[in-house]
Amino acid sequence: MERETARTLLVDQHTFPGTYTFRVIVPPERRGAVLDAVHGALSPGCSVLDVGERPSRAGRWVGLHVQVHVEAADHVLDIYGAVQGVEGVAMTL
Repeated sequence: MERETARTLLVDQHTFPGTYTFRVIVPPERRGAVLDAVHGALSPGCSVLDVGERPSRAGRWVGLHVQVHVEAADHVLDIYGAVQGVEGVAMTL
């Protein structure tokens, strides 16, 4: 999706500043890399509020739920970009 289209959808569907939850499906051994990417992409005024995880039944994947306080829609897109660059990420929601 084009960045401006994604930004428009975020602004229409969320209140900024506010809390946004990132959902990432990744192999368990890559969870640290995902969290490092989130922390590395945080803009001033943004912070991680909570991290939860749910392993798959077979244990091959883990679903991470990372709740972040963000100041603007562009910050959400920056974090998604950083997370999608992590090797092994199967899906971001």
